Amino acid sequence: MALIRNMFAGIGCLTVAVVLALAAWFYRDEIVEWIDSRHQIVMSEPSPELAMRAEEKIQDLLDGKGDRETRFSEVELQSYVQYRLVDRLPPGVYEPALDLKDSTIAVSARLDLSRLRLEGAAAENLRRMIGDSALVTGEVYPSIASPGHGRVEVLSLQAGVFPVPPLLIGTGIQQLGLPTQGRAVLFDLPEGVTGFRVENEEVVLIRDR
Repeated sequence: MALIRNMFAGIGCLTVAVVLALAAWFYRDEIVEWIDSRHQIVMSEPSPELAMRAEEKIQDLLDGKGDRETRFSEVELQSYVQYRLVDRLPPGVYEPALDLKDSTIAVSARLDLSRLRLEGAAAENLRRMIGDSALVTGEVYPSIASPGHGRVEVLSLQAGVFPVPPLLIGTGIQQLGLPTQGRAVLFDLPEGVTGFRVENEEVVLIRDR
């Protein structure tokens, strides 16, 4: 009986081994891909490492190095904002975030109007609408304003549940002390950058070289 039991156990083990071998053969490509993926570091959340990667790309642009096209993914830019730029934001602006679309960027931030440096009618109107604090969301469109200068136009802005009128958008931007052009914020671009756009959920800078 022991011999028969051991024989069937051996047959069972052999059958399992054959089935596993056949499965491994038929799904060999998927298995290889899975094994390879175990050795790859995939970062889908903002991190200091991705912020450093974005910073290195920016430095290469400033130094005139790298490829003709420099691409920044959404998570790279969010990492850069979260770990590099957050300390440079105006007082009263917290938790900045962005979401890359087909050609525009959705942005959001939390405002503390008691600390934000707004004066006059704009400040009073905002406080009347949303109180002392609110989550502000908007959509912006980046482009080239002139050689060496970028332009980010604020297409829409909403404070809490209230849409901000276009006139207040322009006034509010001006009072932040930033270079403006109507409802757009102007900023410097590295020398030689002639293209600035959003496509396929990436920000693309193109250098003329």
